[in-house]
Amino acid sequence: MKQMETNDNNEPKYIVATGNSVAETQTAAKLQATETAKLELAGQISTQVAALIENSIANQQLNNEEAASITKTVAASKI
Repeated sequence: MKQMETNDNNEPKYIVATGNSVAETQTAAKLQATETAKLELAGQISTQVAALIENSIANQQLNNEEAASITKTVAASKI
């Protein structure tokens, strides 16, 4: 299953983060900037997730030919 949001032109939306760093070497600065961007990205995602969905499926076999199933969906808003 794949799910994404699109804009008015039906183009996919992306979440973007940047990181800046100063270090003694370029390699160290790049690594530190990448980790800073990851932290910023994680923060953006956690604030954009507004609801958690939990599905519970219960099934009871009544006999060899019949069963009763219940599906329960709970959405909890998170601010």
